[in-house]
Amino acid sequence: MPLQRTARQPKTLTRALKAEICDRIIDGETVSRIACGGHMPSAGTIYRALAADEAFRRQYARAKWLQFDSIADEIIFVADSATLATMEQDARAIEALKRLLVRRMPRKHMI
Repeated sequence: MPLQRTARQPKTLTRALKAEICDRIIDGETVSRIACGGHMPSAGTIYRALAADEAFRRQYARAKWLQFDSIADEIIFVADSATLATMEQDARAIEALKRLLVRRMPRKHMI
């Protein structure tokens, strides 16, 4: 299903919106997915704010690091909860998550 944007997206980011965006990034959401929320700004507005606001850029960068820690935790969870019945599917999920980590954060997660 394509991402849907709303007509009344804010053009500026408040401190509270910036914090919510970073919280959602940590939880694994993408900027495009976040921008689909009714009260959220467009992805372009978020990226422009990142380009213009050093403090928000640092907050966002920290959220991205934490997001990948969360993905690494998910790998461990999937591996620990694997059963004989789910082993093949779990192995594919783990491999996909590992590739994501290596591609996006190669210096932090060398798997």
